[in-house]
Amino acid sequence: MFCGRCGVQLPDEARFCEQCGSQVALGSQEVPLRLRGRRRRRAAIIVVSLLATAVLATAMSIWLRDGKGSSKRGPVDGVSGKTEHADRRFQICPDSSTRLLTQGDLKGRSADDIDHMRNEIYARHGWVFDRPQLQRWFNSIPWYHRARSNKEAASRMTELEKRNAEFILKYLRGTGYRTR
Repeated sequence: MFCGRCGVQLPDEARFCEQCGSQVALGSQEVPLRLRGRRRRRAAIIVVSLLATAVLATAMSIWLRDGKGSSKRGPVDGVSGKTEHADRRFQICPDSSTRLLTQGDLKGRSADDIDHMRNEIYARHGWVFDRPQLQRWFNSIPWYHRARSNKEAASRMTELEKRNAEFILKYLRGTGYRTR
């Protein structure tokens, strides 16, 4: 027998609920309908919570896997050894390794952004920076992998990248921006 008010199970001979003190109606053998609804709601909340947790865990594992997987440099083709950066989210000018830059690419940008574009070209090959704030920034970027030396990093750069870095440097010097 169950209390019609609070739903506590009672001994068959009980006349009052031991939990809430209400009088027990005769024939209160089944769980009251009101409590069945509560149990169903609780069960539904638990099921929805478990499903949401499973979806969130799956999404996080995919995000972490893709975040780490896409940040690695891999060969574009198996022959040339050229590398491609799949993770372009942290790059100001991701195509500065694949095409010659023009003044149009630089106009309208701050001198700091343009300097960052230049250093980005070097960072793609693991350049070790003298400026601590630059080194900290690139250390925090998933695609940056520090080279053993700047000589090694420079040897990885293509002629196009070297030309773009030099073009950016000349442009900055023309604006009076002081670079290191």
